[in-house]
Amino acid sequence: MKVLVAEDEAIIRNGILSHLKWRQLDIEEVRSADSGTEALALFHEFHPDIIITDIQMPGLSGVELCRKIREVSEEVQFIFLTGYVNTEYLMAAIDLQAIGYLEKPLRVEKLHEALLKAIARINNAHIRKEAELHRMLLSNHHGIDVLSNSRIILIHLEKQESVEPLRQSLAGDLSEYPFAVSMIDPVSSR
Repeated sequence: MKVLVAEDEAIIRNGILSHLKWRQLDIEEVRSADSGTEALALFHEFHPDIIITDIQMPGLSGVELCRKIREVSEEVQFIFLTGYVNTEYLMAAIDLQAIGYLEKPLRVEKLHEALLKAIARINNAHIRKEAELHRMLLSNHHGIDVLSNSRIILIHLEKQESVEPLRQSLAGDLSEYPFAVSMIDPVSSR
């Protein structure tokens, strides 16, 4: 998993980057931005799974950042940081389905707990999508064997006639899934 930290206060941003045990959380890469605008640009380049963001930053706020990202991705998990409790921001965080709304000064253990919740939500979403994909493939087509490791799906068709209907079905039904599907013609390939 990948994390993006968007915080305009360098001392807080650097504290988050240095005090969390990222490897223990199975987070492979962490990047940071000092503004919402920079965070949005990094999002499109980096594609993080989790974004930890100050809710109020100059220029693009954390709430505006989340709204822009939600336009293109529902999967990204947000953890908001705030220097003071504001009902409007709290309601926005709830509305945007944020994992956490943590007050500054930040306690590392609270952020760690929020990250664990975000990771669990991401893993559960992947499991649900994979199960839905398997169910769809197995319920709509006969003579199909499916082997998947969440990133690669192998489909074995017993009959040549099954290729075109399956190709048409997959083209429409799987557009929302982050999977690549490759089919091998059962007649020409063994």
